[in-house]
Amino acid sequence: MNLKDFARTLPDLRREKVREIARETCSSERSVERWIYGYSVPPRLKREAIAKVTGLPESSLWSVSDCGNGVVASGRLLEFLHGIPTPMQQLRSKLTEATGVSDLRVRMWMNGQSVPSAIVRKRVCEVTGLSEIDIWPSLLEKKGGAA
Repeated sequence: MNLKDFARTLPDLRREKVREIARETCSSERSVERWIYGYSVPPRLKREAIAKVTGLPESSLWSVSDCGNGVVASGRLLEFLHGIPTPMQQLRSKLTEATGVSDLRVRMWMNGQSVPSAIVRKRVCEVTGLSEIDIWPSLLEKKGGAA
């Protein structure tokens, strides 16, 4: 299991928020996704519930307009969700903070483009709970096949 695979095991906070909105509005996740991307606008009571879940004023999520049903999406719900980190972003942030290196360097580790020094590898293993060989299998080759 490399760092990317490990990140995929972390909770997806964005997906959890979509589920929460669906639960609070008694709607499907698919309907919530339509609202997020502006394909449709929920009824007033559901907009109020979404405002409560997001902590954003309803007026900032949807603006009143003279088009059709009088309400149009403003894109703020999508912006709100994009503000929630993905599992990959969560892991990168955690590793950046734990090791004191740049996000770019952590991305290079995650893509297999580089391997950090032994002391940094140890810290990454502490944070993730994975072994060095799990994260960087190329180390096994360098050690001549012995773990």
